[in-house]
Amino acid sequence: MAKDMGKGDRERDMEVIVQFLQFILHLWHEQLQSRPAEERRGIRAKQAWATYTQTQDYLIPLLRKLKTLTLPEDITDNLTEIIGHLLNANNSRASDVYLQMAIGNGPCPFVMNDVTKRKYIQGLKRLMFKCQEYYPPDPSRCAEYAPKRDKFLYTCNLTIFCM
Repeated sequence: MAKDMGKGDRERDMEVIVQFLQFILHLWHEQLQSRPAEERRGIRAKQAWATYTQTQDYLIPLLRKLKTLTLPEDITDNLTEIIGHLLNANNSRASDVYLQMAIGNGPCPFVMNDVTKRKYIQGLKRLMFKCQEYYPPDPSRCAEYAPKRDKFLYTCNLTIFCM
């Protein structure tokens, strides 16, 4: 499906974006559910679950607009490019496009004036992080999402993936 993205068929692009976002959400849900019961009762697990649930809620308006084909063209174009880069494991470039979409070239980001857009763009960023976590790219194509305290674990995951 993804090899047809960005070739002028907006409906196809939106369909691929929806499926990709839902797929990463599904992986995240499975990760949270697969934890041992005693770990799921901990504070970190509850915070992770709350973040997942919040992200789902934040993405509802975006997914609705994608499914009804009513998302503005500029956002659709940016999402198409971001998802294309993520699918090609070029997270660094996806992050650049994300920043361009979120901030733009103006002195005042357009997204900050619209709470709904700000929320689904934040949700998108979380899914970009999860995508990199589940499918680690070549280190030269990584975006630095992980906090410094998790850097060792992140490096270990990349090392295992590259073996």
